[in-house]
Amino acid sequence: MTAQRKTTEKDRARCRAWRAANKGKVSAYNKKYAAINRDAIKKRMVKWIGENRETVTETARAWRANNAERVREASKERNRRYYSRHPEKVKAANDKWNDEHPERKKENARRRQAEHPEKHRDYEHKRRAKKNGVGAEKINDTDIYERDKWVCQLCKKKVSKKLKYPNPLSPSIDHIIPLSKGGPHSRANVQLAHLRCNIKTGIGGIKQPRLF
Repeated sequence: MTAQRKTTEKDRARCRAWRAANKGKVSAYNKKYAAINRDAIKKRMVKWIGENRETVTETARAWRANNAERVREASKERNRRYYSRHPEKVKAANDKWNDEHPERKKENARRRQAEHPEKHRDYEHKRRAKKNGVGAEKINDTDIYERDKWVCQLCKKKVSKKLKYPNPLSPSIDHIIPLSKGGPHSRANVQLAHLRCNIKTGIGGIKQPRLF
């Protein structure tokens, strides 16, 4: 019986070179082998992962760190799919968590308000409008500012795009018919106003309706 020849580094290098030059053949062979030996491959993978759990964990951690944006987007997409399929279950879990963690709930609300003031204001306006039994639309502040050409509809002066809340001359959303008086939260009932002008009308000033 002929003794099996020991594989040398030269043999391995020649094999690597052949595989690099014949990627198409190698890929086709691998796919064919995987289709025929699916169960055996899965069994070997499970065994290898069990024996090399630390290596797998470190590799996965490194991949997530290098692909943080892909991980976030994939996580958001999974959450969206789950929420759309199980809205009642998600609502029940959220309500339970909020009841058990009232302080964390307040802290998260403050953080979201600071990070997304425009969304928070729109949410509050819709909530108040619905509470009063009137219409409520989803409104993007910037869309209203562009529609009104960055001109305050109360004092008729230009509004700076660079100023932010709480600067008195920063842009704000003003309700022509106030929510407190039954006005709806709709595009037709909102207009651009300086924050200073908006506050002034809210404490007794005279409000001039936007001209369409």
